[in-house]
Amino acid sequence: MKYDCIIIGIGIAGISTAIHLNKLNKNLKILIIDKYKFPRNKLCAGYLTLKSVDLLKELGIKVEKYDYRLVKGITISYKNKIRIKANNHGLYCQKLIDRTVLDYEMFKQLKKIKIDIKQTTQINDLNKEESYVLIDNIKYYYKYLIFADGQLGYSSKFNNERKKYFAMQMNFKQKEKEKIQMYFGITKKGYAWEASSGDYINIGFCDLYNKKTDYMKIFEDFVKQLGYKYNKTQVKGFYVPYGIKKTKIINNNIYLIGDAVGSVDPLTLAGISYAINTGKYVSKSIIKNNNKIYLNYLKKLQIKFRILKIMGGILYNKITLFIFIRVGGHFFGKLFTYILDRFILWNKGSFHE
Repeated sequence: MKYDCIIIGIGIAGISTAIHLNKLNKNLKILIIDKYKFPRNKLCAGYLTLKSVDLLKELGIKVEKYDYRLVKGITISYKNKIRIKANNHGLYCQKLIDRTVLDYEMFKQLKKIKIDIKQTTQINDLNKEESYVLIDNIKYYYKYLIFADGQLGYSSKFNNERKKYFAMQMNFKQKEKEKIQMYFGITKKGYAWEASSGDYINIGFCDLYNKKTDYMKIFEDFVKQLGYKYNKTQVKGFYVPYGIKKTKIINNNIYLIGDAVGSVDPLTLAGISYAINTGKYVSKSIIKNNNKIYLNYLKKLQIKFRILKIMGGILYNKITLFIFIRVGGHFFGKLFTYILDRFILWNKGSFHE
C-alpha cells in the first residue's frame, strides 16, 4: 500500500500533523496508526496554558465544552508550608485532571477528515532505503514518515540522549476544594503538585531521572504527608524528554515530532502547545518541500530550552529554593505574587511558547 504521509502515533503531535496536512492539501493520502484504542488513559495531568487553548481552537477543539476551567488560585510551598499565593489567569484544568477527554476529542476531530486510521497496531520494521514500514507484516510505502510516538516509541532507537525526566502521579475521585498547590524540595531536580478540580484529585511529582533514587518511597511519603491514603495500584510512572534531541530528521523525509523530538519545556514539563506546533511546522515543511521551515522552528525552541535548563539548574538548588521561596516568599510575597500573576500565569507568551 502507498501513502503520501504515514504518521506513527495518534497523540496530540500526530493529530496536529494530520489535521494541518489535510488543511494544506486535502488530496494527500494519509495513514495514522497507534498501538492503543481510543478512548485511552493518557498519563498526563493535562493542564492547558492560554497558548495551548488558542492552538487547540485551530484544531477545532473548544476546551470549555469538555469541563476545562480555571482553578481559582495557585500556591507554592516549601518545607511543608505555603510561601507564595497567586491568582490563576491562564492555567486550565480538566475535571478529571488528566488528558483522557482531550485526547479522545482530538481523535474524534481526526475522524472528521478523510484519512486512514489504524488502532491497536504498531510499526514492526522500517526500511529507509525503500521507504516503507512494516505494519502487521504488510509493507506500507511512504513519501514522508512522521514519528509522533513519544519518548519510548520505535523512534527512540534513533536518539541516544541519556537525560530524561521521570514523573509519577496518582489520580482518584474525591470531593475537595478546588486548588493547585506546587511543592519544592520534594525531589532534587523537579517539583511536586497536589491539584483538585473539586471532584478529582491528582498528586504527582517530577525529577531529573536518577536510577539510584527510590521514587516509589519518595512518592509514598509525599502522599502520606498530604494526608491521603496511599494506594500503590493507583500510582503511575512515566518518562518525559529533557530538551530537543539531536536527531530531528532522518533520510530527509522521516521526521520526529512532539515528545519523540523532545519538545517539552525542561523547566515546567509543559508540552501540549509545543506538540501542536511541531505538527504544524512539519506539515508546512512537507507541503513546501523545505525542511528548513521545521528545523528553524526547532532551532528557536532549542535556544529557549537551553535558557530554561539554566533557569532550572539555578531554581532546583537547595540554597536558591531557600532564598527565593522561603526567605523571598516571606519578605517579598506580594511582589512575587504580582510577577506570577502578570508575567507568567497571565501572559500568553512567557514560558509557554
